[in-house]
Amino acid sequence: MLFLLVGPYFVSDLPPTSRNKTIASNQTINDEINEIEGQFKGYVYFQAALAMAVLVVVLIYYPSKPQLPPSRSSAVKRHELLEGVKHLVLDFSYLLLAAMFSLQFGVVCIWLAILDVILSKFNIDQSTAGWLGCAATLAGTVSGVLISR
Repeated sequence: MLFLLVGPYFVSDLPPTSRNKTIASNQTINDEINEIEGQFKGYVYFQAALAMAVLVVVLIYYPSKPQLPPSRSSAVKRHELLEGVKHLVLDFSYLLLAAMFSLQFGVVCIWLAILDVILSKFNIDQSTAGWLGCAATLAGTVSGVLISR
């Protein structure tokens, strides 16, 4: 969700006049593309640095096991990894649940990924589209929690 908000500040949108330039100004278009490519690389480096920072905090802070068992099921004997994967692959209920979740989640993620392209037809900039994507994600999360209760 953070990346929906931060992305437009790292990578600027092409000005509307750049989208309609002719081939005669090809060098200008290449310069703009190179500039956006550099901005995009900076954005990817920001994401990588943020992920690495979270990884370092997790590796430093988290103990090997909790002081108290988190649930009754945590005391139950676990399957080995390959045995557990084999058990899940053969369980039709699990496969159905995974397919339903994947389809729903995939549609939402694709929609959020191209939200700025969809909204550009209505003269809505990338930053506003990022805020709308963030609001949609928050609304979905809050409503999911409220409905599940």
